[in-house]
Amino acid sequence: MQKLAEYRKQVGISQREFADLVGVHQSIISKLEAGRAQPGLSLAVRIQKATSDHVPVTVWLEEVCDADSIVSQEKGPQLISQQVAE
Repeated sequence: MQKLAEYRKQVGISQREFADLVGVHQSIISKLEAGRAQPGLSLAVRIQKATSDHVPVTVWLEEVCDADSIVSQEKGPQLISQQVAE
């Protein structure tokens, strides 16, 4: 999640320091920033509070929706071609 990494760097704190603020291990922050994980609602709210609303809960929802759209677009043509082949 680029927005989280940008915020954290802007305020000058490490992943470990930010992780301590929101109550998780540093590796979780690393995975979130790299896009390899999505936070649950509770963690997303803690991140929003810790960043003074600079990284709102809705940012995570937007990423999930974007990912779903990509998956849907990829599966759509496959489903159509399978139906045509039958």
